[in-house]
Amino acid sequence: MKYKNYLYLFLLFLFGAEAVFAQEVDDYIYKIDLKLRKDKNYLNLFYLDVPGNEAFIRGLGTIPRQDGRDPFSFKNSEAVNYRFVFIKDAIGLDSLIVLYVTELVTAGADTNALFAEGTGEVTDNVVIPFKDMYYLKVTAPDTYAKIFEHIDRQQRIDPEFKYGTLLGIVPDDEIKTSLGITSRDNTDFLNYMRANYNHWYPREAPKVAGRRGGGETATQSFAYRLDAGFSSVSFAHRFMDFSLGGASIELGTEEPVLNVLPYQANILNFGFRTLISVADKKTDLYNALIIDARFMGRVAMNTTSIADNLPFILGGGSRVNVGTSAAVDLHLTRPFGMPFLNLYVSVGSPGYSSPSVRFNDPKITNTEYAYWSFTQAEATMSFYWNTSDKKTVRMKADVGVGHYDMRKAYYSKGSKTQRSNESVKNLVSPVVAFSLTFVPDGVNELFGGKVRIFDSSVKAESWLKLLEFPGGHTIRFAATVVSGPLGRSRDDWESEGGAMVQLRYRYGF
Repeated sequence: MKYKNYLYLFLLFLFGAEAVFAQEVDDYIYKIDLKLRKDKNYLNLFYLDVPGNEAFIRGLGTIPRQDGRDPFSFKNSEAVNYRFVFIKDAIGLDSLIVLYVTELVTAGADTNALFAEGTGEVTDNVVIPFKDMYYLKVTAPDTYAKIFEHIDRQQRIDPEFKYGTLLGIVPDDEIKTSLGITSRDNTDFLNYMRANYNHWYPREAPKVAGRRGGGETATQSFAYRLDAGFSSVSFAHRFMDFSLGGASIELGTEEPVLNVLPYQANILNFGFRTLISVADKKTDLYNALIIDARFMGRVAMNTTSIADNLPFILGGGSRVNVGTSAAVDLHLTRPFGMPFLNLYVSVGSPGYSSPSVRFNDPKITNTEYAYWSFTQAEATMSFYWNTSDKKTVRMKADVGVGHYDMRKAYYSKGSKTQRSNESVKNLVSPVVAFSLTFVPDGVNELFGGKVRIFDSSVKAESWLKLLEFPGGHTIRFAATVVSGPLGRSRDDWESEGGAMVQLRYRYGF
């Protein structure tokens, strides 16, 4: 609908600006006034009609007007109504904004008589346009405040009171959107991260009654937050929060780029995560630039010996070694107007000693070999949408490119030091992922899943909430499945596929 275009942006700019050149202000005023006049039946605007003989009207006195016009005086007559048009409940607006005033006169009535009669035909005329109303707020804020208060108090004294609406389109509740809806702020991103991420994101506390538009949005928080499973653990405490966000630490065995299960990359990850929100209000995550950054060290470690003895890892034995490295994982919310961005980079110096997984070379006597990967990277853009305004089914698509290197090192039989090495693959390939979260009541997440396709292999992850206890305790069942390559022959370092199941305990999320 047309009212979604730029009207809200213009209003926020004008009513929030304090030092703007007059010509720029006039340009914005002209654009808003033109839209209000031409598209009034397509704008989601409200109005309140007030008879001219009410005490409120008499108390306004005269209203100054711009462009050399005489001040406007309200008529004290029952035959005249004054329609105060305003906008409310719009995105980015925490209170209503009065836009303009029209004078409604019953044709044929004596506007000076105490009890007027007429033909019943009503004419309307804009007597205080948007430009006059804007400068009234700037130059005579007390008068503007009287108008604002009179309109605003109607629903405060009577919650059942209904304002009039200028919207000439009648919404059809039976029509269903086929492509879903998308939030224009960070709502979808926050909903996804709160449900699926292993680090904590603030949640809004239940709303309490109070003064409209007053104070900041409260956030719900526990003393500490914990996400613990068989493959990773993350932890944060309230003392790790700071003014712009918070921090947490983690320990894990996962490699997100390669198509391997946890433990199969033969590394141990450890590091910390910071959450920074850049906004006017520190609690306004919905309109902030959010920077979610994880900084990790990764140490080569023989986790294969652990995985071989774990009953919840099925098939797909490890065939690759990931070298000691440093990694950065970034999530950004629409920087510079772009889509949601994700960037992961892990880089390490080549080191081939003591591979956890090695194989006998059938071509060369007394020779063994091992596969090593020292660099992994992935850059994607995320797109979010919901199947309906109830947000019971939330979806996300990631599109981008991934990279990893693979080197083959040769060893004398029983030796820990490599004899020689060669590059066998340096891949750059598209990556596509699709995620779905099911929230039956729109609040409590029940199920989540993700399917990722990279290098002709499929990696699927899912979780299901099993139990939830009062006080923030949740137990989930989680599974990860990795397929072998599809549509091409299997490389020597790739497994034929496998699966891992586990339980995850979450507290404070």
